[in-house]
Amino acid sequence: MTTRIALLVSACLLVSACRDDAPQPAEPDAPVSQPLDTVSHAFTWEYDTVGIQYSTIDGVAAVSENDVWVAGRFHQYDSTGRPDAVPVGNAAHWDGREWTFHGFNALGLESWYHLDDAAAFGPDNVWICGGSPFRWDGAQWKNYMYKGFYFHSGINEIWSSADQQHVCVVGMRNSCARYSPADDTFLWVDMPYPGNLYDVTGTEDGTMYIASGNPDNGAGFVYRLSTTGTVDIHYISGIGQVHHVWLIDNTTYLVSHNSIYKKVDRLYQDVELIASAEHSFSDVVVAAPNNIFAVTWFNYFLHYNGSTWEEVFFDYPKLVSVHDVSVTGRHVYIVGFTPEQYCLVIHGTRH
Repeated sequence: MTTRIALLVSACLLVSACRDDAPQPAEPDAPVSQPLDTVSHAFTWEYDTVGIQYSTIDGVAAVSENDVWVAGRFHQYDSTGRPDAVPVGNAAHWDGREWTFHGFNALGLESWYHLDDAAAFGPDNVWICGGSPFRWDGAQWKNYMYKGFYFHSGINEIWSSADQQHVCVVGMRNSCARYSPADDTFLWVDMPYPGNLYDVTGTEDGTMYIASGNPDNGAGFVYRLSTTGTVDIHYISGIGQVHHVWLIDNTTYLVSHNSIYKKVDRLYQDVELIASAEHSFSDVVVAAPNNIFAVTWFNYFLHYNGSTWEEVFFDYPKLVSVHDVSVTGRHVYIVGFTPEQYCLVIHGTRH
């Protein structure tokens, strides 16, 4: 596949000192209302970095253009101009002017750990997670522990309903916990088969769908988690591990490696191939039925506009290892690493 070479856009290193006065959250961008056949595949791109070299960035959650969260492990220079020994934070917030850093130090000064995913469902409903889930309520962070929790458990994906009553986190080694609003805590959920849990989505009534796979034998499933906490099998994969799942009009779509499929209900294994990419997909976001982003590990993604899938390239001049994507209104945010391991935030505005 030939990557289009475009004008080099200089990435500006924005680093700021930690501060306690977190900016007030902005209102979410209003949904873009367009007929299904008129959403554009065309974007204008901007680039930014967070922290200094050898920081990490794994998740992004955009509430609006001036309210963007990223998760990872970020460093700055100390007062002598040397890289700090301990990260200043493992979440950072963009308020339209600058990045500020928020730290999560669970076991003491030297125990900072990676945060892998970020998801925004409103200015007072922002989640990030690593070993455990954290929620931003618009003013402060809350850390949620749960029975079965252990550090480096690999919790790396999260979904929440708009009313915040239904939340689920999933990760490696069958790590799964669902939120109990009555107790304001998370409850561990046992899965039927061994493997990793790669993705979770849900409906507003609280029904969750979880993509899973076993790297040892290649088996894959989509589990359905009810509001009462019971688990049944929604899909038995005939295409290998299932890495992403979403629903549109009660139809299940899923990703295995570099291909997107639609589930056909006649048999568990029946699927229809929808689209494929040269490289594996690292994340999928459904902003609307006619605005779907399936990002690959590198400098392009597949975009669905309600009628066609098209490869879209962002014109950064170096290869980017992409980890996560978030969409708000006409804005898409993609995060990853440059070859020199700078944390890159790629901001696209749809025409």
